[in-house]
Amino acid sequence: MSDEQPKRRWLGHSGSIYWLVTAGAIAFMLAASTLVLVVGEALEPGGGPWGSFAITCFIAIIFTPIAFVLFVMRKEPHLSTGAPLRIQIARGVVMVCVVWGLFELKMGWDGYQSYCSRHTLGRCGALEGGIRLYRSRTGRLPPDAGGGERSGEALLEALTGFGPSGEALDRLAAGSGVDRAKIGVDGWGTPIRYDRDGWDGRPVLISAGPDKRFGTDDDQRHAVSAPPDEPPPPGD
Repeated sequence: MSDEQPKRRWLGHSGSIYWLVTAGAIAFMLAASTLVLVVGEALEPGGGPWGSFAITCFIAIIFTPIAFVLFVMRKEPHLSTGAPLRIQIARGVVMVCVVWGLFELKMGWDGYQSYCSRHTLGRCGALEGGIRLYRSRTGRLPPDAGGGERSGEALLEALTGFGPSGEALDRLAAGSGVDRAKIGVDGWGTPIRYDRDGWDGRPVLISAGPDKRFGTDDDQRHAVSAPPDEPPPPGD
């Protein structure tokens, strides 16, 4: 057996491996983009990243025939490095597909965090409306049960059934485009806390943020524009 035969056999095996890796990279890119699109559409119908998905499909349309050519190619012209040309092409295709797939996942993750932040802001806005209404009708702020874990629950109890017809919180949620069942939790599913003496005696709504833990750097604090409690009348 000449020295060329083992070399050609190795090149054949390595070519098959590179073709499989190339096909896998294209599949990974398509799967990542499809996942991001499906999740985006599930969260916000009509607001999914269709533009980046179209780019992914365009790249796949270009690279899939190249992967097929790499598979059926029989001749192996060499570059100056001595590596087969098809392996060099496969490396480039794999790099582009993997990088774009990772970019899609990163973009999808950032989009999800932005979605959660927007919904947190909207729910805090609806709660702020309830706090201001409560303050204007009673002259005092809603109770917060001493702060901590039960503060959000105490706020909802105070606002639920308050106002004409006992539907004030329902109307505030509808007016803010917020799901009434989720008005007490942030976009990440953690109950929102309420501190009636948060900043200079003014109430604050607190979200635990993406890590779902209070007291960390990613907490989101929403100051409520409602004045402190009115002082009691003289003689009380």
